[in-house]
Amino acid sequence: MAQSSSHPLSGGDDRKALFQNQSARSDPYSRVKDDYNVSNQRFIEREQEQQQLLMRDQDQQLDGVMHTVGNIREIAVVMGRELDDQTNLLTDLEQNVDTTQGKLQLGLRRVNEFIKANADSKQQWTILILIIVLILLILLIIFV
Repeated sequence: MAQSSSHPLSGGDDRKALFQNQSARSDPYSRVKDDYNVSNQRFIEREQEQQQLLMRDQDQQLDGVMHTVGNIREIAVVMGRELDDQTNLLTDLEQNVDTTQGKLQLGLRRVNEFIKANADSKQQWTILILIIVLILLILLIIFV
């Protein structure tokens, strides 16, 4: 029995150490689970960083878009004012053209009336005879 007490497994201390090692090793996948959890945590942190970078980039792009939209708005306001001014100018021009057209029609009507009034051939012959008499009188005065 002395031999059996010298056996390393026969001692009480040795048994406790053996069982403690065995209980620590009871879950052989605990290290894998810990590595998996750490790996997942790292992945989540990297994804969060990437999403924050993406959101910052998108915020910068949106700021640029807002600036561009503001510029376009200002241009649209200026164009609206310019269109209003051009509309007023065209309205004034239209009124002036209408007034001038009325005056031209009145003038053409008077010219037509004058032509009709002078269309009588008797008046034309009378005027022609008077012009010839006037020329003869002027010639008589000059040469006499």
